[in-house]
Amino acid sequence: MFHRIFVNTAKIFCGSSLNAILNLAAAALIARTIGAKDYGVLIFIQAFALIIGQLLSFNTWQAMITFGSRSLETNDEAALGQLIKISVLLDLVGGLTACCLAMLAAAPVTSFLGWPEATSDLLRLYSPAIILGSSSVAAGGLRLFNRFGLLATAGLASPLIRLAGAVLGYRRNFSLYDFTLVNLVAALSGQLILVAVTANAIGWKRANGFLWQSLAGAKARFPGLLRYVTVSNLHATVKILTREADQVIAAVFINPAALALLKIARQFSQILPMIADPLYQTLFTEFSHLHAGNRNNEFSALIRKSSFAGLSIGLTGMLLFWLFGESVVLLTFGTEFTAVIPCSMIFMLAFTISLAGLPLQPVMLARGRPEISFKINLISTIIYLTLLLPLSRHYGINGAAGAYVIYYLVWTGLMQARVRAADKDHE
Repeated sequence: MFHRIFVNTAKIFCGSSLNAILNLAAAALIARTIGAKDYGVLIFIQAFALIIGQLLSFNTWQAMITFGSRSLETNDEAALGQLIKISVLLDLVGGLTACCLAMLAAAPVTSFLGWPEATSDLLRLYSPAIILGSSSVAAGGLRLFNRFGLLATAGLASPLIRLAGAVLGYRRNFSLYDFTLVNLVAALSGQLILVAVTANAIGWKRANGFLWQSLAGAKARFPGLLRYVTVSNLHATVKILTREADQVIAAVFINPAALALLKIARQFSQILPMIADPLYQTLFTEFSHLHAGNRNNEFSALIRKSSFAGLSIGLTGMLLFWLFGESVVLLTFGTEFTAVIPCSMIFMLAFTISLAGLPLQPVMLARGRPEISFKINLISTIIYLTLLLPLSRHYGINGAAGAYVIYYLVWTGLMQARVRAADKDHE
């Protein structure tokens, strides 16, 4: 089991590492070309689209793994087909609705912030990137069938296209409009490639059969599915507020240039979530299989070992950035952006705390209890957003990062208490 987790995590981590490096290189080229102010506007556009998209996204990849694992255990191909078809329909309906909502909200949001009217045009231009979102069904299918290598490889398409556009833009002095278009093309191309890779991995004929699968009896076959995807949507929406909302909310109190610094600080600290995300994906899949097979001892052992591993990774990452961070910032972005260093360290502290609690949410999802993690995340997010406003106003980007530390302290403590209570119930 641990060998399989290590191999799958390593595959995704390799892809995530290259993904982060490519995105960082693209960000550096774009920021150097258009400057901090316009780069801050571009960051806002992407964050706005991501938040709107998440509002109507059902994160169907989680349901596919939780319910799909049970279908695989019983070799129920019809059930698997119904699950995939339902997930595809939810993704498309949610994505199209979110795209329309983003276009309608562009002008009022721009007016409220007092930013140039051209910003609303750019928001509408980028809105189609929401339609396929993160291709939840495609990503979930590759995770469900343990095709983590393909998932990592397909995930490189978008950053490669974005970097190619950034290099071209750096040489030809692209405008903010041009770089917005580059990011739109990169997002849509990456999503379509992921869908194609997943269909090829499953088998085009088999995948087509899933889409034509009758949905008769699906409600009885998947009791609790509607509740699961609804809670998953609420949970992910609340979670995205902690990952992207600081860039939108802080825009009320800080200018676009400071917003650019906040984003770059988070990008440098992303080395830790970059490690956490592949671990999360493999742990969620593994916990789901262990729970489906009632292997409780292995389940508990995996919680302890993954938590210790996460904490160790976080502390190591903080030490490396403390030693080499300034040199890396100067090399990539230049002296204009050295103010991101203390902010990055604060973000890294927050992510280290999150890594210590890495297995907690996958455990709850694997046990079919998404409502517990949602409630805890909601409480933590309310505290976070309440503190984000005054801290951003008084301490700028460092205050915004400090609010993030408090968020993860609260979330990890509450989740740990509930997981321990659940473990006692299973003994």
